[in-house]
Amino acid sequence: MNNSDREPTADQSVSQLFAAAARLSGSMWVRLLNERLGIGWTAYTVLTHLETRDGQTAKEIATASAVTPSTLTGVVDTLERDGLIERRRSDTDRRVIRLHLTDAGRQRVAVSADKLNAEFDALFDHVDPADEPAIRRFLLAAITRFAGELGIPGA
Repeated sequence: MNNSDREPTADQSVSQLFAAAARLSGSMWVRLLNERLGIGWTAYTVLTHLETRDGQTAKEIATASAVTPSTLTGVVDTLERDGLIERRRSDTDRRVIRLHLTDAGRQRVAVSADKLNAEFDALFDHVDPADEPAIRRFLLAAITRFAGELGIPGA
């Protein structure tokens, strides 16, 4: 049995506990996305990136999502087939394909974001309000560090 398979304990390092929490947190998001929206994490990420800034290229979204372009291609194909996004050639460079949310895609994100965030936030109702500032500082610092190491701009 390796360290990642054992039950989390208070004597484990912060990095080991954070890794375990991150894995389980990701699994909870995936479950909520599948149960509530019928889509996976990467598909949801594509929709939310386009909601933030419509007309991005697949390469831009792949970089921001930390997935390979080949992984993203299959997800984009499915989202396009489902009528949630569409591909359009750039007006300024016909070689460039930009991704755009459709009205159905916009509705899917709008309906889901608040509901999913509320459900996920409820999973943290055990956090003592006095601990929240320290936890928030730790998480923001970790996000900044990991994004820098991975070369993800603006994460």
